[in-house]
Amino acid sequence: MIQIFSNYSNIPQEIRYDLEEANIFYTGAYENYIRSCGHKCIYAYDEGVMLVIVIRKKLIFKYAVLPSEPFSNREYDQKVFLNEVVGSLKRRLHWISQTNATANFVQYPDESIRIPFGNYIIDLTKDDTELFSGVTSKCRNMIRRAERDGVQIIRGGIELLDKYMSCDIKTWKRSDIDKDNRKVYMDYLQNMGENACIYIAEKEGEVQGGALFLKNRAMSYYLYGATADKPSPGAMNLLQWKAIVDFKYEGVKRHSFVGCRINVDKDSKYYGIQSFKKSFGGELVEGFMFKSILHPKIYKGFNLMYQIRYGGKRTGHDIIDQEIHKWKELNR
Repeated sequence: MIQIFSNYSNIPQEIRYDLEEANIFYTGAYENYIRSCGHKCIYAYDEGVMLVIVIRKKLIFKYAVLPSEPFSNREYDQKVFLNEVVGSLKRRLHWISQTNATANFVQYPDESIRIPFGNYIIDLTKDDTELFSGVTSKCRNMIRRAERDGVQIIRGGIELLDKYMSCDIKTWKRSDIDKDNRKVYMDYLQNMGENACIYIAEKEGEVQGGALFLKNRAMSYYLYGATADKPSPGAMNLLQWKAIVDFKYEGVKRHSFVGCRINVDKDSKYYGIQSFKKSFGGELVEGFMFKSILHPKIYKGFNLMYQIRYGGKRTGHDIIDQEIHKWKELNR
């Protein structure tokens, strides 16, 4: 039977001891970050299997976001577990939003809308030679070129946020989006301590690009990235490679490039982004992204109220909405 722990400190100590092997989303540091955003974490548990659940509110409506796959040290049926979790959440929430790109779900609950999804993940326990040989020859050449051209990689925290933002705003504008995510990044950096860091690529004092990572011993995540309008060739390849090597020598076991659409359209911007992620030699770990509308009438009412309040702007246009036309058979 599913148990729900209302916060991290309420998890029994013997269970928290097991969570020391889990990824960053199963830590008090991540819960602190979530609280700083005005949300809360709860934890669903059943016989050695744990799932972190972020609870959010919009207007009078409550919904969940799942940032990670379940954690367990034993074999278990993930579909059975997820079905039990969904059944339990029906009494608490109105819907479950699409699972985060950081998650690696190998199954989905029966009551869901789903698409195949994956992540390129690198095994950081490999030795240096094997790790670098897994990088494509083109990517290795770009790394070496950036080194020859004098690109410098700087690692830090909140003191590098201004430099990162100088590229981040430009990156959004190239997609015709006027967006300022400074508070999002600041919340990570202020609340997660050494578990969050920024890398900046510079050449001759000019910022070429940057990236924000989350990490603990189990996994590091390439969470956000941004570039100048015309970055020096290979600058971002070198940045990613430097971060990968740093994390390896800090004892991190795996590195995730976060998010890979399956059968992505070759003429879309995502194809180039995913080719970049693939070039570092990670294994494509395939699974599913899903969302569950627990109370359809209430969800429909939310969308109607939201559209009225915000002038008819469309809601729910997420990755699943964008990709589901390719996977009709999966949702019959």
